Amino acid sequence: MKAYRLFHNNKGQVAPFLVMLIAVLLLAIVATMLIGEGAFNKIRAGNIGDGTLISASSSYCRSLNQLVVIKGGMWSNALFMAGVIYSRKPFRCCSFVVGPGVWHNKAEPFANGSIINGIMQSNELHKQAEQIKNSVIRTLRSGLYDGVFSGGLIDEPKPFLQNEVNYNAEGKITGFNFDDYTIRDSRLTINIRAYKRDNPAHTPPESTDWYMKNSLVYYYNKTKEEVLAQLDNEGKPLPGKTGYTFTPPDPSIISEAYLKVTLKDVPTGLNVLYIPFPIVFGTAKEVWHPCGFGMCCSCVPGIGVVPVPYASITSINPSGGLWKFGIDMERSVPYKVLFFSRQLKTENKSRIWIRGNINSGYEPKME
Repeated sequence: MKAYRLFHNNKGQVAPFLVMLIAVLLLAIVATMLIGEGAFNKIRAGNIGDGTLISASSSYCRSLNQLVVIKGGMWSNALFMAGVIYSRKPFRCCSFVVGPGVWHNKAEPFANGSIINGIMQSNELHKQAEQIKNSVIRTLRSGLYDGVFSGGLIDEPKPFLQNEVNYNAEGKITGFNFDDYTIRDSRLTINIRAYKRDNPAHTPPESTDWYMKNSLVYYYNKTKEEVLAQLDNEGKPLPGKTGYTFTPPDPSIISEAYLKVTLKDVPTGLNVLYIPFPIVFGTAKEVWHPCGFGMCCSCVPGIGVVPVPYASITSINPSGGLWKFGIDMERSVPYKVLFFSRQLKTENKSRIWIRGNINSGYEPKME
């Protein structure tokens, strides 16, 4: 009887150790999954940030290299005009032969078709350079925003609406209207499109153009019930449920997740400096005047100028001389494993250099 009691007591002492072992294993599993999920989100954000920078900066460099090509065209055009001016055939002025490169008067070159075409070509090249200058910043900054927001970091669900679900007489679901569901835009697409279209005005020093903002935060939810509560029967966001803001993450805004994108040192303008090239040439004009022999001829020399206002591009400088810029991302999403839930916050910084100059061209290089 005594031996039975001892054996019975020893058997009961194993249970606390099993409970502790199970608890430790559960904590280890939870910690491993949380760490793994955090690392996955970090790598994913880094890949999207780096890929967006490479794509947008490559397009940016292509535009800058177009200016390099235009610079060469300007120089070639100016040299061609100078060649036409200085290759003027010699002619006889009174009893003297003058030339080459000497014209009868200052206005004569402007009657030459090659000179007129050269001046028009110079203005056309300048116009092309200005078009690139005025569009390159918009393309760069909007490309950075679009690249991040379309990269998949905003995993907001797109649930079926009430009118996209088919029910029978008993109220049971019998099918879904996939045609309407497929063509309907998500809340994110509608919000971003409306944001670009509305172009909301904000106080200085920020511009009213949406792509000139340095930071954009988008708030969203991960559960379909919360998403449906922000949409009307047509799937459009309800008033006040736009989801984007320019302030830092605001705890007063009720949402399960947010993504903040900040453009760091991204140029807001591009300065292109042109150089004029006045082509100076000589003139020789016959002037008759009375003399001891009756009428005498004198060859009067002079100077003329053909202005080429846009003969070349001397420099290209982004605003503030910023040749290194990047993207900062901050993302917060809920994550639940077993009975544990927490808000996973991921931060990532990506930087890129734009290397080169007006003579050699430009290329991007990741930091």
